Amino acid sequence: MHLCAIAIHRHLGIAYPLRMRRGAQNRRHVLCLLLPAWTVSAAVSASLVVEGAINRHSVLVPLDVDDEDGDHMACGIYDHTFAIYSSMLSFFVPLAVMVAVDFRSVQNHFRYVDVLVLSTSCLSKDDFRFILLTFV
Repeated sequence: MHLCAIAIHRHLGIAYPLRMRRGAQNRRHVLCLLLPAWTVSAAVSASLVVEGAINRHSVLVPLDVDDEDGDHMACGIYDHTFAIYSSMLSFFVPLAVMVAVDFRSVQNHFRYVDVLVLSTSCLSKDDFRFILLTFV
């Protein structure tokens, strides 16, 4: 989740450099980036705690088959549905956001290259794109 917030911040810095430079030190700006990441992470974690409080056997299983009174329990994620949904929410959704944001950032780079090449005639557009892709 934090990598997703970093990718969004990087994209905004590329797309709006002057606006982001001015607001980068603002606490509200930092909270707007980190609060959603913390909220989603807390919601995913809290659902496991609530499920464990409601159904103890979805989180705890006996270590030994012969242990009837439950003195020795193993804690883990034994609900496969929760494992799938938490993995999707914690990994695959932020991955899709990061790929989309990075794709937009590369598009913004190429747009700036086009503007720069039109304003200066010392390099061709393809040469400048090659240089940009080499250092990115």
